[in-house]
Amino acid sequence: MHTVCHFDLPSTNLEKSKSFYEKLFGWKIDTFSDEYLICMLNETESGGFYKVDKITPSLVSIYFQVEDIPATLEKAVSLGGKILNEKRSIGEHGYIASFEDTCNCKIDIWSQN
Repeated sequence: MHTVCHFDLPSTNLEKSKSFYEKLFGWKIDTFSDEYLICMLNETESGGFYKVDKITPSLVSIYFQVEDIPATLEKAVSLGGKILNEKRSIGEHGYIASFEDTCNCKIDIWSQN
Protein backbone atom coordinates (compact mmCIF):
# COMPACT_ATOMS: atom_id res chain seq x y z
CA MET A 1 0.00 0.00 0.00
CA HIS A 2 1.27 3.49 -0.79
CA THR A 3 1.38 5.74 2.27
CA VAL A 4 2.73 9.18 3.04
CA CYS A 5 6.36 8.68 4.02
CA HIS A 6 7.45 12.30 4.45
CA PHE A 7 5.87 15.74 4.42
CA ASP A 8 7.32 19.21 3.96
CA LEU A 9 5.43 22.25 5.18
CA PRO A 10 6.38 25.82 4.26
CA SER A 11 7.15 28.30 7.03
CA THR A 12 7.88 31.99 7.04
CA ASN A 13 9.31 31.64 10.56
CA LEU A 14 10.89 28.28 11.44
CA GLU A 15 11.10 28.94 15.20
CA LYS A 16 7.44 29.98 15.31
CA SER A 17 6.43 26.80 13.41
CA LYS A 18 8.60 24.65 15.69
CA SER A 19 6.96 26.05 18.81
CA PHE A 20 3.43 25.82 17.37
CA TYR A 21 3.63 22.15 16.26
CA GLU A 22 5.57 20.92 19.29
CA LYS A 23 2.80 22.35 21.50
CA LEU A 24 -0.11 21.37 19.23
CA PHE A 25 0.80 17.81 18.28
CA GLY A 26 3.71 17.05 20.63
CA TRP A 27 6.05 16.55 17.69
CA LYS A 28 9.81 16.46 18.28
CA ILE A 29 11.36 18.98 15.88
CA ASP A 30 15.08 19.55 15.43
CA THR A 31 17.15 21.96 13.35
CA PHE A 32 18.61 20.44 10.20
CA SER A 33 19.91 23.71 8.73
CA ASP A 34 19.16 27.44 8.75
CA GLU A 35 16.51 26.75 6.11
CA TYR A 36 15.01 23.43 7.30
CA LEU A 37 13.66 21.70 10.43
CA ILE A 38 13.26 17.92 10.78
CA CYS A 39 10.13 16.51 12.40
CA MET A 40 10.32 13.18 14.22
CA LEU A 41 7.12 11.13 14.57
CA ASN A 42 7.35 7.84 16.48
CA GLU A 43 11.15 8.24 16.51
CA THR A 44 11.22 8.28 12.70
CA GLU A 45 12.16 11.21 10.49
CA SER A 46 8.73 11.88 9.01
CA GLY A 47 8.64 15.43 7.78
CA GLY A 48 9.89 18.91 8.08
CA PHE A 49 9.49 22.62 7.62
CA TYR A 50 11.25 24.63 4.95
CA LYS A 51 11.85 28.37 5.01
CA VAL A 52 9.93 30.54 2.54
CA ASP A 53 9.40 34.28 2.28
CA LYS A 54 5.65 33.96 1.66
CA ILE A 55 3.07 31.18 1.93
CA THR A 56 1.20 30.63 -1.32
CA PRO A 57 -2.06 28.65 -1.37
CA SER A 58 -1.82 25.04 -2.51
CA LEU A 59 -4.43 22.69 -3.90
CA VAL A 60 -2.76 19.69 -2.24
CA SER A 61 -4.12 18.52 1.12
CA ILE A 62 -2.45 16.12 3.54
CA TYR A 63 -4.53 15.19 6.56
CA PHE A 64 -3.06 14.58 10.01
CA GLN A 65 -5.01 12.17 12.17
CA VAL A 66 -6.13 13.53 15.54
CA GLU A 67 -8.19 12.07 18.38
CA ASP A 68 -10.52 15.04 18.87
CA ILE A 69 -11.08 17.58 16.09
CA PRO A 70 -12.82 20.29 18.19
CA ALA A 71 -10.11 20.08 20.89
CA THR A 72 -7.35 20.25 18.26
CA LEU A 73 -8.94 23.28 16.59
CA GLU A 74 -9.36 24.98 19.97
CA LYS A 75 -5.72 24.31 20.83
CA ALA A 76 -4.55 25.57 17.42
CA VAL A 77 -6.45 28.84 17.99
CA SER A 78 -5.01 29.19 21.51
CA LEU A 79 -1.51 28.91 19.96
CA GLY A 80 -2.24 31.63 17.41
CA GLY A 81 -3.79 29.61 14.57
CA LYS A 82 -7.07 30.32 12.79
CA ILE A 83 -9.91 27.91 11.99
CA LEU A 84 -10.59 27.67 8.26
CA ASN A 85 -13.18 24.87 8.26
CA GLU A 86 -15.00 23.56 11.33
CA LYS A 87 -15.47 19.81 11.86
CA ARG A 88 -17.67 18.29 9.18
CA SER A 89 -18.77 14.78 8.35
CA ILE A 90 -17.47 12.89 5.35
CA GLY A 91 -19.97 10.10 5.93
CA GLU A 92 -18.68 6.66 6.82
CA HIS A 93 -15.12 7.93 6.39
CA GLY A 94 -15.18 10.10 9.53
CA TYR A 95 -14.72 13.83 9.96
CA ILE A 96 -12.39 16.53 8.68
CA ALA A 97 -11.52 20.14 9.48
CA SER A 98 -8.77 22.60 8.64
CA PHE A 99 -6.90 25.45 10.23
CA GLU A 100 -4.20 27.95 9.39
CA ASP A 101 -1.04 27.83 11.49
CA THR A 102 0.89 30.84 12.78
CA CYS A 103 2.68 31.24 9.42
CA ASN A 104 -0.55 31.05 7.33
CA CYS A 105 -0.02 27.45 6.21
CA LYS A 106 -3.28 25.48 5.77
CA ILE A 107 -3.37 22.22 7.73
CA ASP A 108 -6.06 19.56 7.37
CA ILE A 109 -7.01 17.15 10.16
CA TRP A 110 -9.06 13.93 10.21
CA SER A 111 -10.72 11.80 12.88
CA GLN A 112 -12.96 8.76 12.77
CA ASN A 113 -15.12 10.33 15.53
